[in-house]
Amino acid sequence: MVHKSCYYYLRYFCYVLIVTTFLSIVILAGFTSVSTPVSASTITSQPDLSLSSVTNNINNTSNNNDNSGDLPTIQITSHQDGQQVSSGELKIEGVSSDDKETNCRVYADVNDTTPMQNVMAAADSGSTDGQEDDFSKWSFTYTEEYQVIMKGENELTAKISCFDDANSSSSYTNTNTGTTTIPVSKWHTINVTAGPVEGDREGEKDERKIEDIITNKLTSSSILNENNSQKPISNIVDEHFILDEFGIIEIYPTKEGGREWYINNTYNPANSHRLFYVTSGENTTTQGSDGSWLINSPQFKLNVKSPPDTEPWKNVEITGYARVLSIIDPEIDPDLTWIARSGRHSNEVPCDGTALTGTIHADGSVEWKKEIWHTGGYTDARAYDKVTDSILGRWIGWKVVVYNINNDTAVKMESYLDDKNNNEWTKVTDLVDDGRWYAKSTDKEFYSAGCNKPKDYIITNSGPLITFRSDNVVWELKNLSVREIDSN
Repeated sequence: MVHKSCYYYLRYFCYVLIVTTFLSIVILAGFTSVSTPVSASTITSQPDLSLSSVTNNINNTSNNNDNSGDLPTIQITSHQDGQQVSSGELKIEGVSSDDKETNCRVYADVNDTTPMQNVMAAADSGSTDGQEDDFSKWSFTYTEEYQVIMKGENELTAKISCFDDANSSSSYTNTNTGTTTIPVSKWHTINVTAGPVEGDREGEKDERKIEDIITNKLTSSSILNENNSQKPISNIVDEHFILDEFGIIEIYPTKEGGREWYINNTYNPANSHRLFYVTSGENTTTQGSDGSWLINSPQFKLNVKSPPDTEPWKNVEITGYARVLSIIDPEIDPDLTWIARSGRHSNEVPCDGTALTGTIHADGSVEWKKEIWHTGGYTDARAYDKVTDSILGRWIGWKVVVYNINNDTAVKMESYLDDKNNNEWTKVTDLVDDGRWYAKSTDKEFYSAGCNKPKDYIITNSGPLITFRSDNVVWELKNLSVREIDSN
C-alpha cells in the first residue's frame, strides 16, 4: 500500500510539472514577441506630431513663384520687378488660385512690415453679396494707415494661405484624431523703386513752361533793364499774360476787387505799408544799391498781415526773388519757404498755428508740408523733387500758389521756379490735399492740444498771415508780393 500511494502522488506531481512547464514556455514566447523591436516601416500610419515634423511641414511651403502641382498660386500682376513707381500711396492688383470652393486667404505687405494686411477681392472676381470668398482677382492699397511706399527700393509681397479643412482658419491639432492641420502657403515678391512723393492726384507733374512765348516777350529792353533785372512797371496786359507791378509774370490773375501787396523798396521792410513786420532776425537787414535786402540770420521771418477790416488771406499767389550767398551751419538744412494760411505760432495759442509751406532747399530740391497746429501737427513732406542744381550764388524766382477746389473741400498747392532769373516760370510741384495727409505725431500728442481737428485736417480756411521765411542761410531778397487770385 505504501508503494502504490507514493506512485499516485508521484504521477500527480509529474502532471503538474508538465503543465507548468508548458505554460511557462507559452508565456515566455508571448513576452518575447511583444518585446521584439519593430521597424519604422510598420508605423507609417501613425501621425508624426513632433516639433521637428511640424517645422519641416512649414518649411516645405514654397517661397518662390513655382505654380506647379496642387500648391496654391499667387501673383502680383499690376507691377513688374524693378519697376519705377511714385512714393506715397500705391495700389497693387493680382491673381491667385483661390475661388469659392477653396478655403484660402490672401495678404500683402511692404518691406516685411507686420502684420500682413488682408487684401480686397476684386469686384469682378466672383465674390457675391459682399462676401470675399473668391480672391482669384484681388487688390490692395498701401496707405498712411499701414505703410506708404517710401523713396528708394521697396519689397512688395503677396501671400496666399490655404487649408484642407474648409472649417479651419489657422493651424491646429485635433486631439481626438491626432491630425495636425497646417496652412499651405505661397508668396510672390517683387521689388519696385520709388522716386519722390508724387503729390498731384489729378495727373503727372506739368513740366511745360507757362507760355512758350514768354521768353521772347521778356527779352525786349522795354521790360528788362541792362543787368537783366525786372523794372518796376505798372501792370501790362498782353494777349498772352499779365505782369505785376515789378514786371513779373502772374500765373493767375488777381481776382476782381482782390487785394495785392508789394514790398516797398524805398523803406525798411518792417514799415512797408505798415503790414510787413519781422518776427525773427530783427536788425539783420541792409539794403543794397539794386534795392535788394541782405538777410543775415539763422532764421528769418517776414510776415504780411491781412489789411485791417478785411478777410484773412486765402487763395493767394506769393512771389519773391532770392539769392542765397552762403550756408550758416553745414549740419542744418538750408532753405527758403513761402507760407500761406498761417496764424500766430505760439504755445499760448497752438491751434492758431496752421500753415501750408512751399519750400525750396539750397540744393535745388522742393517740397510741401502742412502744419495743423503748432507744434505737434506737422506732416511729412509731399511733392518732394530735385528740380534744379544748387541755388547758391545766383538769383532765382520762387512762387507758391494756394487755392481751394471742389467747393472748398480740398486745397490745391502749386510752386513755380524762375531758374534763370529771366521771368520764365516752370511749374515744379502740383499737389492736392483732399484728405489722408496725416500729422506725423502720435495720437496722444496730436490730440493733446484740444484743437478739435482730425489728424488729416485739410486747411481750407483762410489765415491772417503770409510769411517769407529763411533758415540757415545768408541771402538777398527783392520783389516780394502777395496777391488774392482768381484760380478759375
